[in-house]
Parts: sequence; structure tokens; C-alpha cells
Amino acid sequence: MIDKQTIKSKQEEQPVVAPKQAYVSPQLMDMGSLVKVTMGGSNPTTDSGAGLGPVPG
Repeated sequence: MIDKQTIKSKQEEQPVVAPKQAYVSPQLMDMGSLVKVTMGGSNPTTDSGAGLGPVPG
């Protein structure tokens, strides 16, 4: 949970300094969602870390 929030906050801060990152940020977020769904973390409550482990339901 903390790792995902930290990365997200960093990605949101970077675009302000580097406009180029703002265009890559959405792609990275989409890839993260795809990876999370592939790992089995379909629940929006579960983060990438929790998705890796056995998710109830």
C-alpha cells in the first residue's frame, strides 16, 4: 500500500518539473493496473503488494 502511494505521489510531482513525464505517467499507471489485474488483484481495495499474495474472494 505505502509503496504504491509513494510511487504515485512521485509520478504526480515529476510531471510538474518534466512535462514529458506527464505523457508517460498515464501509460505507467495503465500498465500497473494491467499487471495488478494479471496478478489477481481485481479488488480495488487491494494494492499491488496485496495483489501478489492470496486475495480472499
